[in-house]
Amino acid sequence: MSDLKEPESPKSPKTPDIGKEIGKTLSSVFVESPVALFKTITKAGADEAAFLEAKKKAADEELARANEERASAEEERARVEPEAETARIADAHSRCC
Repeated sequence: MSDLKEPESPKSPKTPDIGKEIGKTLSSVFVESPVALFKTITKAGADEAAFLEAKKKAADEELARANEERASAEEERARVEPEAETARIADAHSRCC
């Protein structure tokens, strides 16, 4: 009786190999998806870094523009104040003398 073997079932081309299907699924879940997620995160990180760099550059340009405007205003004030002071002194002098 020990000579009896269970007959091997013939593999039909339509029957999927369950081991291969499980292997593909596990590979997708534990290898392909995490790699794709990592690539997406690193790309987003690079995009975010570029965005932050552009934002910093815009802020630096705005600061430079504000400094130029302030310097221009100070130059104008330095030019106008002596003229106003001279006019005020002349006006005061004309009233008293």
